[in-house]
Amino acid sequence: MRGRIAFVVVAALAVLAPPAPAAADAQLAALLDRSNQQFFRGDYTGAASGYQRLVELGAGDARVLFNLGTAQARADQLGPAIHALRRAASLEPGNAQVLQNLATVQAMARARYTATDRGALKGADREGGVSR
Repeated sequence: MRGRIAFVVVAALAVLAPPAPAAADAQLAALLDRSNQQFFRGDYTGAASGYQRLVELGAGDARVLFNLGTAQARADQLGPAIHALRRAASLEPGNAQVLQNLATVQAMARARYTATDRGALKGADREGGVSR
């Protein structure tokens, strides 16, 4: 899997600037390592930014997307987390850990909607705010 990431990354970077493949791999590995360290220190927003950068550079395999979605969920960015985890699940449909995190984040989003938005929207139809 790592070899496939390197190929995609090298192809993407070759369009922007022709770096040496080994240098590109080292930069991506360093970014992944830095993002993982941020995650484990509790800097979920910083980690999510790093994982997002990896995706932008073409290194968004299922593992990176899983990490991105998990970091976003911990940073309370539930919509983007669901999107990243759905993308990870589409790349690895049978990955139980991805599916479990996706289900958990979706449940968190539903609970939040139930707790806040439903109460705020209750009666909005009487005020002309919601059309049926």
